[in-house]
Amino acid sequence: MKKAALFLLTTALFWVAVLPFLWRGEKKDRGEVLSLALVSESRDQLKSDAVAEWLNLSAEKFTPLTTFNLKEGAEKLLKIGLMQKVQLYKLEPSALVVSYTLREPFATVANWKNTGIDRGGHLFPLSPFFSPKELPELVFKKNQQLDYVSMVEAKLQQFPLAKSILQKNHLFFPWNIARVDLSRLDVEHPYGGEWVLTLKRGEQLLFVRLWLERYEESLSDLAKLLPKIEKGTGVDLRLSSRILVF
Repeated sequence: MKKAALFLLTTALFWVAVLPFLWRGEKKDRGEVLSLALVSESRDQLKSDAVAEWLNLSAEKFTPLTTFNLKEGAEKLLKIGLMQKVQLYKLEPSALVVSYTLREPFATVANWKNTGIDRGGHLFPLSPFFSPKELPELVFKKNQQLDYVSMVEAKLQQFPLAKSILQKNHLFFPWNIARVDLSRLDVEHPYGGEWVLTLKRGEQLLFVRLWLERYEESLSDLAKLLPKIEKGTGVDLRLSSRILVF
C-alpha cells in the first residue's frame, strides 16, 4: 500500500512540475485549491474541467486545500457512476490529485440512449466520456407500467442471462454478437419466451430466433451450423425437430 501511494504521489509530482494543468484557478495566496491533477488507470481519460465541476471547484469560489474533505470528494465522484474506484490526495501547497479507474463498457443498452453497462451490471453514460467503441447491444424487456428506477431494476434482472450469452461470443468466430434482444421473454410461456440473437460478420448480419429454454444447447447447435451458412440472413432454432435457415 505504501509503495502504491508513493508511486501515485511521484506520478502526481511529475504532472505538477512538468505538465500544465488543464484546470487551474486564478493565482491567489490564500491556501486554496488552485490546481487539479488527474491520474487515470484507464485508456479513456476524463476532462479535468468536468472533474472540477463535479467537485464544486471553481476560480470564483474559495476552496481551502487544508480543510478539503477527501472522502466526501471521492464519494461525489463515485456517485457520477463513471468511475469504478477513485482516490483523492492533497499535494501542498495548492494541488489536489485525483487517481481513478473508469468503468469498462461491456455492452450498450438500447432501451436508453447513450447508455453503457459494465460486467457488474452498472449503467452509465458513454458520450462524451468514452472514445467510440464497437460494443454489442442489449435490448431488455419493456414494461411501461414501471417508473424509471423500477425499470432499471427489472432490466438488470435479465442482465445475468445477457452476460452469459455475450461470454459465448468466441463460439461463433468469425461472427461476432452484435445484439441480444430479450424484449420478448415471457415467464408464463412454456419455453420462457423467445429471444433474438444478431450476429455480424463484416457487413453481413444473421438473425437467430431461439426459445429461452435450453438456450445453451441451442447456441452450441448454432456454432456447429455457422460454417455451413453462406448467404442466409436468418436461423430459426425454435423448432424441436428441425432448424430453418432462410
